[in-house]
Formats: sequence, structure tokens, C-alpha cells
Amino acid sequence: MKDLNLFDLKFENLPTKIPVFPLIGALMLPGGQVPLNVFEPRYLNMVTSALAGGRLLALVQPRVDMNSAGSGGSVADDDPVFQIGCLGRITAFEETEDGRITLSLLGLIRFSIIEELALKDGYRRVRPDYSDYRDDLRVGQTGVSPTTLPKGQASDDWVDRARLIGGVKSYFDLQEVSADWHQVEETPDDILVTSLSMACRFDQADQQALLECRGLGLRAKLLIGLIEAALTDDGKNTNIRH
Repeated sequence: MKDLNLFDLKFENLPTKIPVFPLIGALMLPGGQVPLNVFEPRYLNMVTSALAGGRLLALVQPRVDMNSAGSGGSVADDDPVFQIGCLGRITAFEETEDGRITLSLLGLIRFSIIEELALKDGYRRVRPDYSDYRDDLRVGQTGVSPTTLPKGQASDDWVDRARLIGGVKSYFDLQEVSADWHQVEETPDDILVTSLSMACRFDQADQQALLECRGLGLRAKLLIGLIEAALTDDGKNTNIRH
């Protein structure tokens, strides 16, 4: 990479080799923040290397069942992963007295895996292709969707906020999760959909589908469908429209 600026990363300067953290149950989308608790030696090596360089590392979803994962949701070095992942930047970190590193990772841009490379210091690396996700960088670095339109203007990125918020209220009640609903109501569409997609606990295939959605509207529709399906499965969905 040339002229690396952590706060204004250019598409042409994106790394051609990236460390990847295969972690079940940790969805990262462009513009979203993921907290991580790192304690395995291989991933401590990965984080240390990232901190010494561009502070960049990626999350990918493993193609394994949660029950087969090790402590903290990590997987074996030869376990398969989904083709699409998300590159992030470490925005904050802290070393703990017991040898762990806690950090916050900001999603920047999705990528497809061209090939997996040899292990380095025990952690996995891939050669990424970012070409289908160029617009993600603007989302990841500003937190604002490049397709946000004026209020009332129709587009494929329209979000049915009433249905989404109504569904997530019932879903959070089911999961016994509290939320500041006034703040939720005030949150812009793009940030709301990103935050809820990452906060709701779906299986890795559904999380992967949310990651791979091409636009805000499609992700919102999928998110609403997953929430409503979860409520229906629990037998508590009495007022949500289909």
C-alpha cells in the first residue's frame, strides 16, 4: 500500500493480502462497529501485526456449525469459510492484565476471496477482491450511505421503518434485550439497518445473507423477514404483517 491514511483509505491503496479472523456469530458490515475479545495466541499475533501496520484485519464467517466451534467461536485452520467477508480497521484497543486484547473493529469494505494464502504466525490470510464493493468505503469511513436520498423520495433503498421497528421491538422482548427506543426512532435508515443486522442473533447462513445484500433496501427487507420468521417460529407473532 502507498500513502496509507487510516482515516481516508483510498480504494487503490487497499491491501492485497489481509489477515482474516474466522469467527462464528460476529457479523461486521461497512460502517458498523464490532467489539472483539482476543485471547488465542494466533489471533493475538494477528492483532499485534495489524496494530504495527495499517490496523486492518477482516472478519469472515466459517462454514461450520456453532456446536463444532472452539472457545469464543473460533474454528480450525482448515475449516472452510464463506467467500465474502468484510475488512475492518481497529479503532480502539486495550491490553488486559491476563494477556488478552479487547478491541473495536470498524467495518470498511466487503471483499470476495480470490485465494487463501499460507499461515503467518499461526493466523490465516487471503488475497481479496474488492471490485464489487467500491461504494462500501464511503459507508465504512463516514457512517453514511452513499445512496441516502431526501425524505420521501422513492428508491430501491426505501426502508419500511414502522414494520422494522415494530418487529424488532417484539424480537428484543423475546430475547429479553432492552433498547432506547427514542434513540432508535431518531436513527437514520442506513445506520439503523446496519446496527440491527449486527445486533440480532441469527445463524451464520442468515448473517452471511445480510452481509452479501447489494443495497440498503434489500438488506432491510431481508432483516424484516428474518425477524418475523423468528417471531413466527416462537409462536408469538400475532400482529406483524406478511
